[in-house]
This record gives sequence, C-alpha cells and structure tokens, in this order.
Amino acid sequence: MALAGVVLWSLSGVLHPIMVQLQPEPVRQQLDPRVLTLNNTVDPRPLLRAAGLATIQDLRVIEVDGRPAYQVTRLRGEQRLVFDARDGSIVPDGERRYAEWLARQFTGEPRARVAHADLVTTFGSEYSYINRLLPVWRIEFDRPDHLRAFVDTRAGRLGTLVDDRHALAAGAFNALHRWLWLAEVARAVRLVLLTAMLTMAVLVVGIGIWIYALRWRHAAGRWGLRRAHRVAGLGAVIAGVILPLSGGTHLVYEVLRGDAASRAPQPEDPIAVDDLHITPEAAQLGAGGHVSAISLARLGSEPAYRLLLVESLESGPRPGAGHTHHESSPSGRVTAGFNPERGRFVWVSTRDGHIMDRAEKSYMVARALRVVGVVPTGGLQLIEHFDGEYGFVFKRLPVWRVEFQGGIGVFVDPADGAIAAITDSGDRAEQWLFAHVHKLEWLVGWIGGTWRDRLAMTLAAVLGVSAVLGGVLALRRRS
Repeated sequence: MALAGVVLWSLSGVLHPIMVQLQPEPVRQQLDPRVLTLNNTVDPRPLLRAAGLATIQDLRVIEVDGRPAYQVTRLRGEQRLVFDARDGSIVPDGERRYAEWLARQFTGEPRARVAHADLVTTFGSEYSYINRLLPVWRIEFDRPDHLRAFVDTRAGRLGTLVDDRHALAAGAFNALHRWLWLAEVARAVRLVLLTAMLTMAVLVVGIGIWIYALRWRHAAGRWGLRRAHRVAGLGAVIAGVILPLSGGTHLVYEVLRGDAASRAPQPEDPIAVDDLHITPEAAQLGAGGHVSAISLARLGSEPAYRLLLVESLESGPRPGAGHTHHESSPSGRVTAGFNPERGRFVWVSTRDGHIMDRAEKSYMVARALRVVGVVPTGGLQLIEHFDGEYGFVFKRLPVWRVEFQGGIGVFVDPADGAIAAITDSGDRAEQWLFAHVHKLEWLVGWIGGTWRDRLAMTLAAVLGVSAVLGGVLALRRRS
C-alpha cells in the first residue's frame, strides 16, 4: 500500500509544477477600460414584465456588438437574458455572443472560429471546483490546441484557460494525486483508502529509519540496489514524513469540515421589477461622472443601482495591466476571479434616485451577516493580495474581509456579492500547514517560485525512486 501510494503521489507531485507551467496565459488579465454610453436607453421595466419576470437577481449594462444592452440575471436561472438597451428587443444568443467576445478579449484570438460554446453550470474534470466561478461559458476555438476559455459573463472576467496539453496534465494530476475519480464512486471509500495508504507510507519511512539506526555500521557496503535504496531513502526521509502527514491532514480536514469556500452559502437578494422606478440612465445622471460599470444590489430593504465612477478613461484599468495580480499569484501565474474595479462606487436608489451614503462598506458587512450568526467586530479590510488566511486556492480578488467575534473572517467578492470564503482559527492553521509544509510556500520568499518548484520536484522524484527500489528489493527477496 505504501509503495503504490508513494509512487503515484511522487509521479504526480513531479507533474504539478509542469502542469502549472503548461497553463495557457491570457493576453490581458482584465477588460480594456471603457465608459458606458447610457443616453437614449429605454426603461427596463416593460421589457422584464413582457418576459414574465416579477423579480430578478441582477441587472447590468454591458455592450454587445458595440451597443448597450441590459444583462438580466434571473432568480435560480442559469442562462441570463440580454435586451438591447436602445430598442428593447431581445438580443438573439446575447449571452453566448457576449461570452465569445470576452473569450477573444482574454485569449487575444481574433480570427479562429468558435467550435463550441456551452454554458457550464457544474464543476467537472475539465473545469474543476478549484476555479470557483459558476455559471461560466466554455468557449472552445477551432485551432490545433483546442484552446478553451471559461468566462464569467456576469462580472466580465476570466475563469481559466485550458488547452489540450494542460487538460492532459491536469487530468493526470487529479487522477493520480487527488484520486478524484474515486470520490465519484464513493467519498467515504476514497477517504478511508487514501488515509490508510498515507498512514502506511509514514510507517514504512519510520521503520526504514529504525532499521538504518540498527544497521548503520553495515551501511557502507558496496554499491547495489540496497545501498541505492538506502541513500535515496535518507535523502527523502524528511519529505517522506512531512508530505504524507500534511497531505493526509488536508485530506481529512477537507472531507470532514469542507473547504472554506464550500461552506459559504450564497444568499439571494431578489429585487422586484416594480421597484425599478429609476432607469440606469437616470441613475447615471444623478450620480454624475463617467460610469464604467453598473449593476443592481440590495442594502436591507432598499434596492439600488451600484455605479462604478471613474474620473476619466485613463483612470480606469489599462489594457494588459495585470502586475498587481501577478505579484499576488504563485510564480506569477494567472488565477481565476481577478476583477480589479478601480474607481468610486456610488449607490443610487432605484425607488426615488437618492444617493445612498456609505453604502458600499455597509453592503459588504450586510452580505457577511447573512451567512454567520455572530456579532461583527467592526473590522473591515480590502484584500488585494493572497495571504496566509485567504490563499491562492480561493481565486477571487479583490475581496472584502469582514471580521466577526471568535476570529471568524468572511470574505465578500465585490464583483458579484458572492461569499468567497468563511475562515476560522482551524482553517487558518490547516491552510498554513498545507501551504508551508506540503507545498513549501515558505521557500518562495527565499529562493523564488521557480527554484521552489525544482526543489519540490527533486524531493518527489527521490522519494519515488526510493520507494521503487524498496519494492524491487522486496520482490527480489521473495523470489
């Protein structure tokens, strides 16, 4: 059991940095700057009523083929509706067309035909839970590498990029290292089997150390399989203990408690169509300034338009400006959920058009209060970089951290109001253990991400070689 587990985990451990390097990179991390043109747009209420909608979850202004459009997120609806904001007609395949435009913006692919465009509503082998965002559109281009872009049309951001090479490497890693195929059969069986194999691996390392201590005087024999096994085992003895223990702790913790993001419910805030007395155009005029983004949100019982104002076109994000994001990503790699909205948020009531003071921060606290039943401490912080508590695994940036009693932190994504994670002291301890002990993140500050990856690959390879040599010796003794 130890041999099978260590060999498979070592091989896939070597594969992980390669998989990261094979990740296709986008040509830009965010959309080009823009100022929405809302003049001469129609009232959205008659359009929504004609579509049979009494309540909606969100309404955003986007552009489809250069024309302003209303993107409507329905309650418990997967595919969004898109209306032309000038003439009120439904835009045929508006969501798909907008998704294709987003995919071309992020990939820089201007000409290749779109081979497939599908709405993804559940996580799977190609678009796994680690990517966090749902629903997303999967846009596959007709080119030799079958590049696929997964895009979140609600916030206009990239989920992830996948091509054939990365899909093959990621599939092998999930099968050999995480054994996700077994979770589809029976989660309990996966937990029991992997825990048993990890335990056996640690026991074998311990027994090996014990045997070496008893027979160290005979350790300087001539070179052969036995001495090669001994040298490789000594070289990987620390990795042979800390990697299975930290990996096993992560496995058991994740299965029994759940991921800090999976424990986060997503509260819905239905907004009545009849409350939209103010149009988006009127909201812009009331707020003043250039509007870069507009959406709907609810603060208590008050529905409002949430407008992102920028002083000028140059004050917003610039094409390809992903440096802040790169600095917060392991080895400068792309992450899902990056949506840096630069500017000033203004809230305008949809009922009477008055400006709602201090609404942005109040909204973040209100969203967090919906999912935890303890008293907030008043701590509120904008998180723009991954850290020990809110790590790379959660993907979304930036997020607001709301502090609650008992050391509970709730992270709210301002792009769509989603609860990105809920953490406590247990989560922080486990995340530190997994990041610094299993993934050796503490080395990045000393030697950089590339050399950390090389060292991790070397340790995994030596551990695997030691296990194989031990297996050969065991088989030779039996024969």
